[in-house]
Amino acid sequence: MEVDIMSLTIPRSDLYVAWKKFIETGEISKNINSEITDAWKRCATAGVNPLAGRSQFILDNAKMREVLEDHQELIDLARPFMNNLYKFVAGSGFIVLLCNEHGYIMTTVGDPDVNGDTDELNFETGALWTEEEIGNNGVGTSLVMRRPFQVTGFEHFCRKHHKWTCSGSPIFNENREMIGILEMSGPVEKTHLHTLGMVVAAAEAIEHQMQIHRQNRELIMLNKRMYNILNSVSDGVIIIDSLGKITHTNPALERILDRRLDLCGKTIENLMENTLVIRDMLVSGKGFKDVELTIRNGTTLSCLASGKVLRDEQGRITGASIFIDTIKNVHSLVNRFSGAQATFEFEDIVGESEELMEAIRIGTRAAVSDSNVLLQGDSGTGKEIFAQAIHN
Repeated sequence: MEVDIMSLTIPRSDLYVAWKKFIETGEISKNINSEITDAWKRCATAGVNPLAGRSQFILDNAKMREVLEDHQELIDLARPFMNNLYKFVAGSGFIVLLCNEHGYIMTTVGDPDVNGDTDELNFETGALWTEEEIGNNGVGTSLVMRRPFQVTGFEHFCRKHHKWTCSGSPIFNENREMIGILEMSGPVEKTHLHTLGMVVAAAEAIEHQMQIHRQNRELIMLNKRMYNILNSVSDGVIIIDSLGKITHTNPALERILDRRLDLCGKTIENLMENTLVIRDMLVSGKGFKDVELTIRNGTTLSCLASGKVLRDEQGRITGASIFIDTIKNVHSLVNRFSGAQATFEFEDIVGESEELMEAIRIGTRAAVSDSNVLLQGDSGTGKEIFAQAIHN
């Protein structure tokens, strides 16, 4: 941050003479900060009354509510920093202001009557503090310059501000768009260069806090999307940390196992056998695909599993995601896409003879077994129908 201290080294009497000369003749005196005299010229061109300086333009209640709603996040994040900034100057006549990007006061922190002169300047919420309205000041000039600026005593174009020192700093969002101005005003006799530095530090802290808030919001949205994806995929999903402890599972895994799970915090070995390929992945960082593993589910359940490591921004392994599906589901999927899909069920078999009912009863018992089934019969007696019914 660069700050021109020339105006602070010029005697106040010389500044007053220079101001009075400009107001009366429009002439610029030497040794006056050019950024101050440029601001005087802008004020004169805008028709600002140098003998005034109190904001007369105040937003009505409806428009002010709209401004506050649009900037509620900024106000909420800035308020703690405004309170901390005011603690350094409490009781000394200083007021901390937060204005929007157009120069309207949104909120203040301070002692408005400590020096008895605040009524002349109008610190009311909704008051406009641009150069065109009240002459150059910490808010209006920072808006024009788009950088921190301090205006002190006779540097102000308007006489009512000569008792004041104003230090303002813009607040930018992540796109470098100005979204507000943080400013601190106080008695001119307490002018100090460090005042501007304090305001700048607070403004930068607010920007940093807004960045953290935005990143947290994006992270929450990302987590919600990932949660929705995990809940919608048909494969069972297991998320483990770098130590192999389970951190998340999805509903599809519960459907595959046909039971609710309470696995979080347990190691992957509590759920699966022959997990060497998973442990190797966590060490080597190399994933695996379509490896047959066994799940402990009261009995053993064979599945096909694929795994991929998860890394942080430094590339360090933080865990892994494992996608599983049962061998039975995989076979069904292969059959469907190969055209070998079973379409008949036992209910589709028409007939009431004792021999047919007995065949259906035996077929039903065979269907619940993992054993191979041999169907025998003459051609055209319905072996294919029974095979599909047993498969289904």
